[in-house]
Amino acid sequence: MIQRDSKGDAIALGRELWARAEPGFFERRTHEALASAFRARGFAVEEFAGMPGFAATADGKLAGKTVAVVADMDGLPVREETGLPWAS
Repeated sequence: MIQRDSKGDAIALGRELWARAEPGFFERRTHEALASAFRARGFAVEEFAGMPGFAATADGKLAGKTVAVVADMDGLPVREETGLPWAS
């Protein structure tokens, strides 16, 4: 499951995805990177036929609250002038 020490991995993945933004319905590399990251952390990943996107489910063992997160994966490939190494 998600561990506290995975913060650095999440930041690195976010920067990688930011640097190579993909427009809507063409997020193939983004889809693969995110689905793989969720699988590696023990989530069950259900992919949708014919389009990028997936549902990741964690099998909770304890009774308690449920959390749902919905997020977009698409981005706009723009030329940034920030000078940051992960700029698109």
